[in-house]
Amino acid sequence: MPYARVILGYDGSARSLSAAAWARAASEAFGCPLQAVRVGGGSHDEAEPAHDLEVVQIDDADSPASGLILQVRATTPPGLLCLSTRGRGTIGELVLGSVAGEVVRELGRPLLVTGPNIAPINRRWRRLLVCLDGSTTADSILPVVREWALVLHLQVLLVHVAYPSAGPHLGAEEDHEQTRRVVGHLRRVADDLRADGIDVRLDVVEDTIAARGIVQASVDRMADVVAMSTHGRTGLARLLLGSVATEALRQLPVPVLVRRPQQWPAP
Repeated sequence: MPYARVILGYDGSARSLSAAAWARAASEAFGCPLQAVRVGGGSHDEAEPAHDLEVVQIDDADSPASGLILQVRATTPPGLLCLSTRGRGTIGELVLGSVAGEVVRELGRPLLVTGPNIAPINRRWRRLLVCLDGSTTADSILPVVREWALVLHLQVLLVHVAYPSAGPHLGAEEDHEQTRRVVGHLRRVADDLRADGIDVRLDVVEDTIAARGIVQASVDRMADVVAMSTHGRTGLARLLLGSVATEALRQLPVPVLVRRPQQWPAP
């Protein structure tokens, strides 16, 4: 299995527990234990996790992010960290606060994140939607996508959000040529994944607002998880560090699987 355990970031708040069902689904899918990790003090809206969820308390970490990262790296293979956003305590604010940068920079591993509009789980995971923009940076999520697809037998949906072809737009011809290049790239990526026996579909979604296109694509295609890399050349890949993906994360009813590009310096 690719993970020794699934780690749920928990700060005592009800919001931080909103990712618990998805973390539990990940632990069951990958056949590994689930563990809640609490770093530092409590929250004034204290919420107790399920009685069968193991909770590990860490009081001596340098920061909430470093405590979680150490727990991920404490096993071989490392764990899968799962976090929710907008909790009132330090853990719940990871994605939209300054701690997020530390987690993304230093973790060097896949991170599963749920937003405030996360929906209940009502079925086994079937489809993984991958946002690509044709850049090498955005493609750095593909090794994780391949691993998840093979282990969990997921269908992979490769999606690019492009500016609509109709209507005047400054630089429209350049945009359309870029879209054609990206589509050609997606086809090559699809062929590479299919060579491993993975069921792959690809599509171009037209929308003037990238985040809206990502969210709508995930809903229309009934995706169970959305995968992105951080800091690609276009807004589609700037997860956690840019306004487009932050807005998509706020609206998405499913979790986002993110990983820092491999070409960044290793921690």
